Amino acid sequence: MLDLLKQMVAQKVKPNLQTFNTILKCLPRFHLFARLPALQTLREMKAIGIEPSLATYHYIIQLFCHDGFTSKESYAIIYDIMNELTGKKFSSRDPDDSMFFQSAMRVCSSLRDLELAYQVHGLLNTGDNRKFIGSDHRQKYYFSKFFNLLCLMEQIDVTLKWYKDLIPSVFLPHSQTLIDLLQALDVANRLEVIPQIWKDSKEYGHAFRNDLKEEILMLMARDRHPAELQVAFADCAADMKSTYESQGARQTAPDWPANPLNYITVLFLRAGRTQEAWKMLGLFKKHNKIPRNELLSEFMDSAKACNNAAQALEVVKLASAFSLPVCEGLTQRVMAEFAISPEQKESLGNLIALTSDSDSDSDSSEGK
Repeated sequence: MLDLLKQMVAQKVKPNLQTFNTILKCLPRFHLFARLPALQTLREMKAIGIEPSLATYHYIIQLFCHDGFTSKESYAIIYDIMNELTGKKFSSRDPDDSMFFQSAMRVCSSLRDLELAYQVHGLLNTGDNRKFIGSDHRQKYYFSKFFNLLCLMEQIDVTLKWYKDLIPSVFLPHSQTLIDLLQALDVANRLEVIPQIWKDSKEYGHAFRNDLKEEILMLMARDRHPAELQVAFADCAADMKSTYESQGARQTAPDWPANPLNYITVLFLRAGRTQEAWKMLGLFKKHNKIPRNELLSEFMDSAKACNNAAQALEVVKLASAFSLPVCEGLTQRVMAEFAISPEQKESLGNLIALTSDSDSDSDSSEGK
């Protein structure tokens, strides 16, 4: 290709920007061998007075900062490019000029370099450079990568300000973008913002994204919180429960995932919505899902708080129905912590016998 340029000069055919950009665009097919020719091409175009366009630098980035190249030397060129471009205003000179910002932000994300990302974003907002953000797809890609970096590396109050500034006025987030934000809230211990994130998620069309809903429920249910926050979390859980129900109504064989069942139930319990929590246990039976030991222990705590031996017995029955090892420990709690009638004591004895028989049958089957 350099020979071609020399021939053009010899024949007094002056190359232009498109000549050099076409060469740079073709070079990536030669992989690592193309790096030196690329730099020579860039130096040559500057030497004859042709100012590189944004597309020129996009091609350089594509060549040096490919996902397959992970060495620091490969990525070092992005810093040289940004130092050269910062503060400049660009006019449209190549159809691929609109690909530069997407490429640059991709590299910032790969390097996890927030300072560099701010530098790229500053260039985007210099003069009329924002017109080079590209199509809606490229714009969403750019801002998703930028916001992901903010969630990973910026202080949470700054991240939340960017959230308000960018979403939804600049771009509509993918569910993974909201999961990134939730994880940032978790790291910063700002879980009180979660109900608002769920409300926003519904507005952005993510009410049926199970991965997002499960992340929200997990964060709300993982630990105990002050009473006011538990109430807000339970309200959020009730709203999410309705989405699972409406989602199931549209399926020929509706099914509840086990984790959301456990999370929603425990959130109801902690907020004092005991009747709703007990109704959730019916869904475990209906969908043949096994409640976690921790959930059954919380039910026992709830029964103890209101001194309700009948409820405590129901917890043991449920554990027995699923042949759970925790059944024995729950039974001992009922015997030790509740005043039970002779009939209830007899019922407990029957449950213990059934569980023991079930365990013996299981051991026998394994022995065979």
